[in-house]
Amino acid sequence: MKGSAITAATMIVLAVTPGMAQDRSTVFGLYSTEGMGCDAGMAGKPGGPVSIEATALMIAGIECRLSSQTNVARMNAVLVDASCKFSGQNKKDRMFIQRNREGVTIVAEGLGTFILDQCPDF
Repeated sequence: MKGSAITAATMIVLAVTPGMAQDRSTVFGLYSTEGMGCDAGMAGKPGGPVSIEATALMIAGIECRLSSQTNVARMNAVLVDASCKFSGQNKKDRMFIQRNREGVTIVAEGLGTFILDQCPDF
């Protein structure tokens, strides 16, 4: 299911340092799905890419701070605690972020499940 969101939840956009080469052995980097671009300057905005960094996750209008990262052995994945702010509310969630062949899969009870393609290096 390359580039498709599993739920009808909002697009995920996570912050990454522009110009940073992407390491395919980690979950961190820029990601997109259909209808989203890969311009790092648009991260966190509607139509911008999904970007994952060790301490931040922004989803077009949603900002999350990530903490308590736990690597999941032999799964190319991490579990993180997320403290998110959206629709005027603060919400805490636990997220599972796993590397896949094309990008990442993100599972979060409060946001849904997403399968995203990695943006080309920039």
